[in-house]
Amino acid sequence: RSAWSAGAFPVTVHGRVYSQPEIEGQVSTLLSQIDGYETALQKFQQTADSARQHVEDLTCRIVRTETDLALIGVRREVYKATRSDESVTELMATVDSLFSENAVVIAASPIRSVDELMASDASSSVRPYANSKAIAWLTANHQ
Repeated sequence: RSAWSAGAFPVTVHGRVYSQPEIEGQVSTLLSQIDGYETALQKFQQTADSARQHVEDLTCRIVRTETDLALIGVRREVYKATRSDESVTELMATVDSLFSENAVVIAASPIRSVDELMASDASSSVRPYANSKAIAWLTANHQ
């Protein structure tokens, strides 16, 4: 920054010589990469939060399923004892409902692999800032 501010071009950084347009371009690219990383981190955090919520939902569903399964066993025994058509109809409706609800919960899972997340972000390419943004950053007083 100090060499750029002083207009002392070319500038040597780690053994490489840069002209003013090259410095501005490098800073512009680096700033856009920082924004890209921050955006990716936000997306990963949102995905992690969504996954946590989904795990909680699945845990509740498992508890409800275990309770329903226990009740189904009892109702099956009642059916065997009474041979009631009404009990059979209710039992089948309970089983169908249980499988339908589980299928909906599992299908709504927001959990995806890192490869899927990266592939979905591949379409959004990182574009450098305009040189005016790079110049504004270079002229900032903070180091």
